[in-house]
Amino acid sequence: MRGTPRRSLTTSDIDILDRRARALASARPVHGLAPDSENSERYLLATCGGDRLAILLTSIAEVYRPIGVTPLPRPMPPVWGLAAWRGRILTVAKVGECAPDTGAGLLAVLTEGREVFAGIWLNDVEGEVTIDATEISEPQNISEARRDFMTGVTVQAVLILDAIRLKAILERRPSAAGETREMNSTRSNA
Repeated sequence: MRGTPRRSLTTSDIDILDRRARALASARPVHGLAPDSENSERYLLATCGGDRLAILLTSIAEVYRPIGVTPLPRPMPPVWGLAAWRGRILTVAKVGECAPDTGAGLLAVLTEGREVFAGIWLNDVEGEVTIDATEISEPQNISEARRDFMTGVTVQAVLILDAIRLKAILERRPSAAGETREMNSTRSNA
């Protein structure tokens, strides 16, 4: 629609967008989301820089828009910074070229069971998808560092992020201040 002037957003439009963003970012009970077959799993599909990522729904405690993320001086990848989450400090991991300093985004809070261990920065959330294990193949042409926590890729070029492998990487690396994992992790009391 070339030449058509772009209309400005009204308060009603902003309210609608805000409600949609809150609905996408709200925590949802996973127990009601059954996969299509025994070989498939439910994932959150998100964009991160130029990549599309899929993260198991069972590995996500919440997706939210943080007020701010504080970068760490000389962080060791994949750590990027720290953010406040429910009165706690959350380690923020950078995946690829997607980081809080690249623009607006969301944090996906990662969990293993009841333990919340990090957040990853996402540019946007597309929705929930079911991916069959037969659709996933070995990732090619990604850096060795990312290969440690990207366990596969789909035919649609969606990278599969393994939160548990990412947790293992974060546990092996001290933060920029030299703190150990125990000092930098958070636990969910939910």
